[in-house]
This record gives sequence, structure tokens and C-alpha cells, in this order.
Amino acid sequence: MSAVLHPVGPEEPRTYWVRRATVLAVVLVVVLVAVWAFKPGGSDVQAVPAATPTPGATADAAEPGATPSATRSPAPSPSPTAPPTPTATATSSATSTASSSPTAGPSRTPEPSPTAEREESPAAEEERDEDARKKPAEPVACVSEDLRVTLTGSSRARIGEDHELELSVINGTGTSCELAVDGDSFELRIYSGADRIWTTDHCARWVPEKTVTLEPEEAHAWSMTWPGARSREDCELSETPLRPGTYVATAVYQKAKPVQLVMTLG
Repeated sequence: MSAVLHPVGPEEPRTYWVRRATVLAVVLVVVLVAVWAFKPGGSDVQAVPAATPTPGATADAAEPGATPSATRSPAPSPSPTAPPTPTATATSSATSTASSSPTAGPSRTPEPSPTAEREESPAAEEERDEDARKKPAEPVACVSEDLRVTLTGSSRARIGEDHELELSVINGTGTSCELAVDGDSFELRIYSGADRIWTTDHCARWVPEKTVTLEPEEAHAWSMTWPGARSREDCELSETPLRPGTYVATAVYQKAKPVQLVMTLG
């Protein structure tokens, strides 16, 4: 016993203890490997006894004329079914609960249904109709064929002097309409025979522009001046004096009937 606890030899005691520990570790490993190798294999699946043969199968096997080759082989026993684990049960239950219960979401303000809008529309439509009745309708443009043009002034004029002419356009319809007078819609021209002496087509700004609403038989009146000279393009006037004679002024508004004024220039 003393030799076991106190090793004797030429080496240091520590060396003998290391050797002993190594041998013991090797022996322990060998024992563990042997135990593991000879341990019968097993599984978590419990053994299920073989299915009891049915009476029909027993009778067939017991018939005296049956040969070994004709003997039915026993049907393979069904594979054991592992019982559901608690995890699977809990998961299935949670899934079922989640599927059956609706997911709570943020509450939303219900939008008005189309039916409610349709129920309110008659009142809104009536209100719009009332506003439309109170608001005067916008007049339509005057039809030039329904208008009457007038032209007045002195029948005598002097060469090289301004000659004042009065004009008007009358609404000849039974309803109000909007009249627009400008250089594109109206022309005042003066001829001497077939010779055109003066015209507002040479200068659109000579026509006072105006847009006005005319009631039935209402007139829009304005005045214009003929300088007693010949006109040229770009609002220019000729310096050549006119000859004495008869000159005819004509007022034209689109398709309305033109009117004339005969003047004597001297």
C-alpha cells in the first residue's frame, strides 16, 4: 500500500503519477467504448404488438389441403404512429385560434355610402336649380343678320377738315345678346364713285372697340371722324388734297344690312 501511495524508483514521484493517470484514462475510454458498442439499439418509438390474425386467416392456415406455398403471409403490421407532440398540438391550436379570430386592426371612419349620397342629391340639385334661377343667364353673341346699323352726319363736308359721323348697332331680336364692335367686325368706308378714298381697314384702331350686352331694340352708339383725306396702309393719310365732289360713306357690320350716307365735299 505504501508503494502505491508513495512510488519508488529512479524517477520523480510526479512522473509515476502522470503515468498512472494516463493508464487509467486509457482504460476508462476503452470501457466506455465497449459499453456503447454492446448496448442494444433503441428508439423513442414504442413497440406495437403484431396484429392479431383474423379468424378467416386462421381457418385458411389450418386447412389440411393447404400447402406451405399457398399459406398466406401475414400482413405487415402498420407502422406505429407517433403520438402528436405537445409542440405540434400547441402550434395547431394556435393556428386554429389565429385563423378563427379576426386580426384586430385600426378602426376606420366609415365612408358615406352611395345610397346616402343619392338621397342627398335631390336636395343639392334643387339648391343648384334655385341658384341658377336667381343668377341671370349669360347672354349669347348677337347674330349679325338680326342687327340693324345706322349712320348719320352732315351731308356737307370740307376738303382737309374733320367730318363727324354718328353710328349705332341695334339689337333687332326679342332676346338680349352680346355685341362686340372692333376693327375686325366693323368697317366704315368712303368712296367717290369706284375709287376707295378712306377705310378703317387701313387702321383698326380708328374703330372704338366695345363689347356690350344689348336688350331687345337697344342700341350701341358711337362716333367716328373722317379727316376729309385719303387713307393709306398702317394708319397713314395722303397729303394729296381731295377734289370737290360727291362722296358716299358706308357702314358695315358683319352680315347686317349696310347703310350709307351721301356727302358733298367742297
